[in-house]
Parts: sequence; structure tokens; C-alpha cells
Amino acid sequence: MKQYNSLDMYDMATLAQADLEWLSIALTDVRKRLGELKKEVAEIAPSSQYRFKTLEKILEMYEFIAEEREQHHVNEAHAYKKELEDEGQA
Repeated sequence: MKQYNSLDMYDMATLAQADLEWLSIALTDVRKRLGELKKEVAEIAPSSQYRFKTLEKILEMYEFIAEEREQHHVNEAHAYKKELEDEGQA
């Protein structure tokens, strides 16, 4: 049976945290670009701004999920780092 130690788990948690941080950056970029597109389209057809509401809500949902999962992995990384310190490995 394969055994995993605190260092393995710490590495996994910090990698997941980093991946989710990158996802958050990407979602922020999408939100910025959506805002620019919305503004551009509003100049052509002012009533069209309401067509973006569903897309904005979906983006908000993904941002929330990414932030919550990133924070979960931050907490896990802290816990595993403490285990490493307690074991004298850090």
C-alpha cells in the first residue's frame, strides 16, 4: 500500500492553491474583458447591456467557487506545514 507523508500532502495542497490562484487571475481577466465588451456594445445598442446579466452571474459563480477552493487549499497547506514543523521536517 502506497504511503503519503506530510511533505507530499503539503506539496499537493500548495500546487492546488497555485492552480486556483491562476484560475482566479484568469477569471478576473475575463471579467475585465467582459466589462470592456459590454461598454463597447452599449455604445452601439444601449439596451443590449441587459443581455450580459446571465454571463455575469455565471462568471460570479465561478469566481466564488475558485476563491472558496483556493482558500480550502491554503488552509490545508497551513495544516500540513504545521505537521512538517512538528515532525522537524520544515
